[in-house]
Amino acid sequence: LSQQLDEMRSRCASTEKTNGLLTERVQQLQKDKEIQQRNLDTLVEKFYSEMKSRTIQPPVKAKNVNRDEYKQLEKKYKNLQSTSQKDIANLHATIDQYKKDLAERNNHITSLTEECQTIYKELGQQRQLERNLRARLDYYVHAQQSTPIKDSNLECKSSTVIKQSDDTDATDILIQSQNIDSTCGISMNLLNIVLEDIVDIDSKGRGKNKLIWLPKYAVLKRFSLLFYASRAERESILH
Repeated sequence: LSQQLDEMRSRCASTEKTNGLLTERVQQLQKDKEIQQRNLDTLVEKFYSEMKSRTIQPPVKAKNVNRDEYKQLEKKYKNLQSTSQKDIANLHATIDQYKKDLAERNNHITSLTEECQTIYKELGQQRQLERNLRARLDYYVHAQQSTPIKDSNLECKSSTVIKQSDDTDATDILIQSQNIDSTCGISMNLLNIVLEDIVDIDSKGRGKNKLIWLPKYAVLKRFSLLFYASRAERESILH
C-alpha cells in the first residue's frame, strides 16, 4: 500500500507539473489573443476611417443646361463630320488613281514582256544565222584547202547565188559580179568589194545565255570566197 501510495503521489506531482505548464501556456495564449484582438481592432478602426474619408459624395445634378456650350459642341460635330466625308472622298479618289496607275503599269509590263520575247526570238535567229555562217565559212575554207585552184580559162557566169538557212525561213542572197577577166579568172573590181555584216547583241548580258558583245575587234580566221559556174560543178568538185 505504501508503494502504491508513493506511485500515486508521484503521478499527482507529475500531473500537477503538467497542469502548471498547461496553465502557463493557456495564459500565454490568452495574452497573445488579447494582443491580436487589439491589433485587429486597431486595423479595423484605421480601415473604417480610411474608407470613410474616401467615400465619394454623390454628384450634384445640374439644374440648368448651358445652351451655348451645347451649340458649340453641335457645331464642332458637324464640322468634323463634313471633314471626315471630304477625307473619305479624297481617299476614294486616291484609290481609283492607284488602280488606274496599276492597270497602266500592268499593260506596260505586258508590252515589255512581249517585246522581250520578240527580242529573244530575234536574238535566237541571229545566233542561228551566225552559226550557219560560221559553218559555211569553215566549209568553204576546208573546200579551198582540199581542192586545187581552177584553171583560168574556166568560163564563169555573171552571177552566183549564196543560200543562207535559218530555223524559220531561208534567204537567198544574189551577188552580182562583173565580167571576169579571161586572163586572170577574177576581176580586180570584185576583189575590192568589202563584204560586211552587222549583228546587234545586247551589251548588258540579259537573257538565259547572257551573251555579251564587247566593243573589241577580233579576226576569227582567214577565209576565201569561191565561185562556181553551177551547183552541179560545185558538188562534183567537192566530192
